[in-house]
Amino acid sequence: MVENKPQKLMSKGNYFFDHIKSIIKDSGQLNSMLITYLLNSSFDEVAEDSRTVHRRANLIRLLVVFKLLDIKSVKSAITGEWGKLFSFGKDVLYKVKNNTKHNWRKMLLENSYQCTKGVTIEIDSKDSSKTSCFIIDDTDISKKGKTIEWIGRIFSHVTHRYDLGFKSLNLAYWSGKHLLHIDFSYHVEKGKKGNQGMKKKELENRYTKQRDKNTPGYKRCEEIIKKKTNCAISMLRRAISKGYEAQYILVDSWFFNITLAKFAISHKIHLISRPKFNNWKYTYKERTYTIGQLVKKLRYSKDKKWNRQLRLHFIAINVVFKEVELQLFLFKEKKRGTKWQAIITTNKTLSALKAYRIYQNRWTIESSYKELKQYLGYGKSMSRDFDGQIADATHILMAYNMLSHIKAIEDHQTIGQLFGAISQNWLKPTIMQKFWRIVTEALTVLADFLGTPIDDLFRLILNENEFLTNLQKLNYALTTET
Repeated sequence: MVENKPQKLMSKGNYFFDHIKSIIKDSGQLNSMLITYLLNSSFDEVAEDSRTVHRRANLIRLLVVFKLLDIKSVKSAITGEWGKLFSFGKDVLYKVKNNTKHNWRKMLLENSYQCTKGVTIEIDSKDSSKTSCFIIDDTDISKKGKTIEWIGRIFSHVTHRYDLGFKSLNLAYWSGKHLLHIDFSYHVEKGKKGNQGMKKKELENRYTKQRDKNTPGYKRCEEIIKKKTNCAISMLRRAISKGYEAQYILVDSWFFNITLAKFAISHKIHLISRPKFNNWKYTYKERTYTIGQLVKKLRYSKDKKWNRQLRLHFIAINVVFKEVELQLFLFKEKKRGTKWQAIITTNKTLSALKAYRIYQNRWTIESSYKELKQYLGYGKSMSRDFDGQIADATHILMAYNMLSHIKAIEDHQTIGQLFGAISQNWLKPTIMQKFWRIVTEALTVLADFLGTPIDDLFRLILNENEFLTNLQKLNYALTTET
């Protein structure tokens, strides 16, 4: 009797997630795969509280479902048609999102790693797009609310203005066939006066919250002012410890430094980056030069070659940067007046063509940012609580990873098309779908009679296509308007 009590507490009132599969319009492979991912998503590390009615792990799954169904916010879900399915209010979900003890980073890492399963890539030395890579990049997270916790102004390299928002630093993994977001962190910019470009009254009006120093939420707040390159290296360490394997780390010039180069070498991964055109000195033939000086010195040399595939002039040389040997490629279009570009790598045996092709894989993360913002609303959370901001971004990245995984397996053309197919392929809830609640109550009684945890019973029947098909037919028959 003592053993059964926790099972009842953890299972009570969780029909809202377990019956999701019953309202899909068809039981095709696409939707079955999606539900399988959601059911198998591991949230074992989420601490459950015996005082709560609904399992927190299932509430997290539900929040990810909202993103896949194009439900913009918790409020719109609870107050709209979907709210008819739930016996709780929005505060239940907000408490989960704003919980400073939830380790969202660990959940995302587990989610992304799960989405590597079943995708096999045959590495082709002639096809650089099939090269596994870690990709590090950041993107602007624009905001409108000045009362959001930690909010400030950031310099946007897109608009060339100081806009209200955060910088999202993301670590992604390109398998050669699909892109997965492994980790991320939000950052602010202090500005010259140290006030983030905000007025004194604006800073005073921002939302504040006390957090225990040992909680994941507190650590998230700590890293918002940390150097992004240091955070990126921490992300890489966690990904490698999890089991990710990659041949290259790809970054743009903003993230290139000697620390990252040494990290790549120590972990037997090659780094490919654009170097900064600044005053950093590189040793070439026992003399030191900046990148700009090397361009002036070599642009008319006999070492300059023409690549017909790239339709670019290039120069390949070996240099030493702070005691680390690197290979530097200088590229330029044939057209008069175009500027020289550079790529630098720790792989001294790489050809100019292949270095250029591999580096092009970095654009997959740029494309994902567009898809994340356009289809899933990445960064559009209106929560004042910074924990809520991190939670919402995590749910979106989890949803994206699932879409990316399905896209790789099913060979869908774009994430956008896949998102449209999934978000539109659900029946809108109606009053008559209380039918499922009756079924749920019956199954709960059956589970108690059999001494089986209700969650296990739900998982069993929802994975039985014949049972699902017959249940859907009955559900349609009862809910069809005449």
